[in-house]
Amino acid sequence: MTRDKLLFLFYVLFFTAILSSCASSPPTGGTSTPTISTQQTPTAIASPAQTPTPTVSGLEGCATALATNFYQAIKDKNNQKAYTYLAPSATGADGQKLTYATFTQLVASSEIANKAFTMTIGGFTQSPPTIVTTIDNGQLRYHSHLGVISTGTTCSISSLDRV
Repeated sequence: MTRDKLLFLFYVLFFTAILSSCASSPPTGGTSTPTISTQQTPTAIASPAQTPTPTVSGLEGCATALATNFYQAIKDKNNQKAYTYLAPSATGADGQKLTYATFTQLVASSEIANKAFTMTIGGFTQSPPTIVTTIDNGQLRYHSHLGVISTGTTCSISSLDRV
């Protein structure tokens, strides 16, 4: 019964985030270090034809750029760069701190290891700040949840449940 309630809450939050998006415009280029700003940011890793994306700002915009850059680094097989998007105290699904060794092991054992994949932003929640992504490797489609913390003008991944 608790699982059903959590699933219902997730869907309510997900659709609230989707419905709260108003304006659409083409995505602009991302930055290597996500920053909190009022500029538009991409919401999906580049695919052959990009679709218009909602305008986002503040922590949500930073988190969107962060997730996009994080998964682009993984797609580029650059675990070292992907690891730089994690906060120093970032934790995995088990609550344990992610060292570089445990992070690379997590990536290597993931459903996207050595596979082409797409990532799209599924939603953002404010409390706690979390970005939900949808990952699709052509055979499997799943969600990941990236906890986000603000560090002044930038943001970092504070937790993740899967890559």
